[in-house]
Amino acid sequence: MAVVTDTETRVKYADDGKVKICQESAFTNLNEELDKKGEAQIEALAVQTFAIHSVSDESPVEDLAQLISDASQQAAVINRGLTLYQQQFANRAMSAKDFTPVEGTYDLVQALEAIGTRKAAPRKDIRELLGDMDPDRIAAELAALPKDKLEAIFARM
Repeated sequence: MAVVTDTETRVKYADDGKVKICQESAFTNLNEELDKKGEAQIEALAVQTFAIHSVSDESPVEDLAQLISDASQQAAVINRGLTLYQQQFANRAMSAKDFTPVEGTYDLVQALEAIGTRKAAPRKDIRELLGDMDPDRIAAELAALPKDKLEAIFARM
């Protein structure tokens, strides 16, 4: 069994009277931007690093059972992931310029069937993800990632 564990640091802060939570790198970037503008930095109310667990590619079913012993809870986690994936597919489909509604209900089973057969176009995906993001912010976000996380990302490309 090879449960994959990563860490993620979150920061809680107040901005305009609203309490917000974000990743540490985003908080650092926010304060850097405020610093560039000559404005006062925002103070963190709390900072916490969390261990984030995921299943391996080699033995996902066994790993899930190691993390969550109750079968109904395993199903809930899997179903949440399936739901999110299908909702994202639906949003992308409807966002396409050439989208045409189908008669009746659009069955998203094709989105799930495509998971195992699709070939990613990483460079296109990255461009879509980053959009018009400032190159300096992109560099800062990448610099904030742990080396093993970066290696894992680029190994999939």
